[in-house]
Amino acid sequence: MTAFNGLGLHLGNLSRLSNAKTRSISPENFTGAPGQGGRATEGTGASPARSLGQGWKVSPSIDIAPGTTATLADIEGPGALQHLWMTIRGGRWRFLILRMFWDEQDTPSVECPVGDFFANGWERYAAVNSLAVCVNPGRAFNCYWEMPFRRRCRMTLTNMDEVETRLYYQIDYTLTEVPDDAAYFHASFRRSNPLPYKSDHTIIEGIAGKGHYVGTYMAWGSNNTAARIVSRAKTARYIAGRGNALCSPLDNQLRSIKLPVPLRRRKCRTSLSQNAPSCSWRMTSSCPPTLRSP
Repeated sequence: MTAFNGLGLHLGNLSRLSNAKTRSISPENFTGAPGQGGRATEGTGASPARSLGQGWKVSPSIDIAPGTTATLADIEGPGALQHLWMTIRGGRWRFLILRMFWDEQDTPSVECPVGDFFANGWERYAAVNSLAVCVNPGRAFNCYWEMPFRRRCRMTLTNMDEVETRLYYQIDYTLTEVPDDAAYFHASFRRSNPLPYKSDHTIIEGIAGKGHYVGTYMAWGSNNTAARIVSRAKTARYIAGRGNALCSPLDNQLRSIKLPVPLRRRKCRTSLSQNAPSCSWRMTSSCPPTLRSP
């Protein structure tokens, strides 16, 4: 039997042992080095922790000035990210850009406003309850996508706002062998404002190679849509209506409710108005469409 590498953990294989090495990066330990957590002697929490000293959240967060980029992680592989937690004070989420680079990439594989990455695109807290993304009270952003890398992982956050932002974060990962068939995680952000009448808003396009389309977060202001997946200039799937695409019925008749199920999360519009802000998040990981280019 092939040795277990520690990836893809779930209740069914939790008893299996491996040689994987777990690490954690935070403002208390910027490198994730073993034994270095809670060793800070100065930081944003130095004043509240002054009577407690080292080991008592002296550095729980970082401040990111307007127009600057903070490097959150720079990890030598092989390995995989397993959990990302953030909470933010100050600044608009749409103006805080999260980027992730795998191996020696110059162009990020993930480039998205931090709020939209965590299915919170309206600049205010909305609960999310799904297997991959959870947002808990107090704007606690959590992501559980497994993101393998082979040589290097680099993660940054750019503050494009006009005010300073304070970021609390933790990045949990494991160092282990990555199988040849493990794909890299990608996420992008697109916006049409306004979207002209009877025109298409393209969610993804130009993807080369093999992969799985694993989910979409959508935020909109009014009207219904049709969703379709097009392959080689031919419509492969057509879903008649945004509600159907997001596993819901006539969503314009629903008030503010949350439907906590493992593969999707929904926050319906807060009034019966067609123009009320709405958003929804759906994972397709239980039956993901496969992507393949010639």
